[in-house]
Amino acid sequence: MSCLCGAQRPAWHDMPPPAASRFSCVRQPEHDGLHRDFLGESWIDPDSELAQDLALVIAADQLRALCGWGDDQ
Repeated sequence: MSCLCGAQRPAWHDMPPPAASRFSCVRQPEHDGLHRDFLGESWIDPDSELAQDLALVIAADQLRALCGWGDDQ
């Protein structure tokens, strides 16, 4: 069993320099939140519960703006 998470960024999340995006996550296995490599770069797993929660918050904010609903409503 590994003592590191080992997850890697999805291919769509690559950014320059190309090598930086290929480093694995150095956090503990089964950690919560963002993945992080040894350079301190972090990323989110697009299939995670956190990513789904963020997508819902962003969609709700966009719907409020589209409908003209403010904080006073």
